[in-house]
Amino acid sequence: MKKNILKFSLLVSAAMIITGCTTTRTASYPDDDYDTVFKRTVRNLCSNEKLLVYEADKENGVIKVQGRQVVFVNPPIDTQLNIKGAKGETPVTAEIKMPGMDNPWADRIIAATAGPTSNKKKETVKEPETVLIDTVYIKDGSIIKGKITEDTNEYIIIEHDNKWDKIKREDIVKILRK
Repeated sequence: MKKNILKFSLLVSAAMIITGCTTTRTASYPDDDYDTVFKRTVRNLCSNEKLLVYEADKENGVIKVQGRQVVFVNPPIDTQLNIKGAKGETPVTAEIKMPGMDNPWADRIIAATAGPTSNKKKETVKEPETVLIDTVYIKDGSIIKGKITEDTNEYIIIEHDNKWDKIKREDIVKILRK
């Protein structure tokens, strides 16, 4: 029974390849530049443990992949994903043709080209530039204002006037932190 199933699956897959049944998928990225789409696609395909990217020609926009597991379940050798836009064509498009009717790997591979657009500007929220100043009162009557960078049970280190002072805890009267 197992031999018959294997023979039948080989026959069906061979028939699909011989008869020329293909699955074609195309994706367009009008808001992304070519470099972004190419790098993102290679990164996403390499992160798929079932695929092996064995050639990535950025100049011509060709990425070749193959499956890592059983031959009839994964993409065959020389499965080629074409990224158009290397020579300035717009929009950047990705296209794949695979043997077989409605091959699910075509969808999976074309999905690897998707990602966030690169031309959208990220808004950065700026923190208000407030400088926190700590005040250290020392037993000899002096006061040091600056930023405490290290605080231990034995000493503190305070940064002030582009220098750092190490003050022993026993010499400190009080510390005001802001």
